[in-house]
Amino acid sequence: MRTSKSETSNPLPPLAADLFCQVVDNLGDIGVMWRLARQLTTEKNWTIRLWVDRLESFKTIAPQIDPSLPIQTCNNIEVRQWPKVWQPTSPHQVVIAGFSCELPDDYLKLLAGTTNPAWLQLEYLSAQDWVSSFHGLHSKRNDALKPVFFFPGFNEQTGGLIREFELIEQRNHWIAQQEQASWLASIGISIPSNTRLVSVFTYPHAPLHLLIDQLEQTGERFHLVMPSTLPSSTRLPKSEAGEQITWQAIEFLTQPDYDKLLWASDLNLVRGEDSFVRAIWAGKPMLWQIYPQKDGVHHPKLDAWLSLADLPISIGQAMHEWADGNLATDLTPWLTDHGWQAWQQASQALCGELAKQSDLATRLDAWVRTQTSTTNGL
Repeated sequence: MRTSKSETSNPLPPLAADLFCQVVDNLGDIGVMWRLARQLTTEKNWTIRLWVDRLESFKTIAPQIDPSLPIQTCNNIEVRQWPKVWQPTSPHQVVIAGFSCELPDDYLKLLAGTTNPAWLQLEYLSAQDWVSSFHGLHSKRNDALKPVFFFPGFNEQTGGLIREFELIEQRNHWIAQQEQASWLASIGISIPSNTRLVSVFTYPHAPLHLLIDQLEQTGERFHLVMPSTLPSSTRLPKSEAGEQITWQAIEFLTQPDYDKLLWASDLNLVRGEDSFVRAIWAGKPMLWQIYPQKDGVHHPKLDAWLSLADLPISIGQAMHEWADGNLATDLTPWLTDHGWQAWQQASQALCGELAKQSDLATRLDAWVRTQTSTTNGL
């Protein structure tokens, strides 16, 4: 078992923090905050109290969570039900509002009375140019608090991306040990050696049937694996032995297991923010279904990332269509032969370039320690 960075070097002085997460309508919110909480705990010597408003959703990706318990410990993290009616609670010195969720007024009043608090508004991920200018700026308030906008991003002028210590090395080691087949079998997935695996985690309006039509046109075999919660209205092929395109539904995986599924798959269909970033670290071809917004605001956001990813133009166009529930662009040239190899190489190159940068937890930890050093004696 590999050790974390905190276990291989001198431990950092401890920090105590409150992390807040509101599960809006999908699992990306808690997915990001749960990964961040675990990494800060294991690698940065943080003691964390994680407030979550919907423990039922949390349990989907962390089966050990008991939604009936208002206070529980999971992975050395204190998990608390974020109550509808806030009860007086002494805040920790460090506060992170996931996706800039609104914090309870009574909590903020107590926070304002603490010495040199650090309040971070962790924002949504974006590759747009303006993010670098707003990252690290303070928000003006009528009290003593100075919340800071902390933007995850794709360059050194932002907050970076979530990436655990030696994640890429762990991925490479796992693949080199050829553990994919036995691990897939352990979760009920067994496919012939000449079949390509496709992981599916999309929003309900993803036009899977259109992609399947294109997969069929390649003449190659594909097996799709998707969550059991996929809407029944989605048109899929019949799963019968000997068919060119087959599929199966599986239960939701824990985050470490989902990483392995991405590593083992040949093509990853991902959505939102959390699964998207994990697909980048898998270094495999992917179709990203960006979170749709009114008035097509998501399209400029997608363009910003596509310019960074340096993917073939037709793949980028397909992602724009995919985001809106359509797929008119022909992807078959990129699903076979030299086109497939080019897509693989572009995905590996993107992963390699981004992995050279420091990660979100490291940048966040460094910022907090700088801000609190005068009172903590660091």
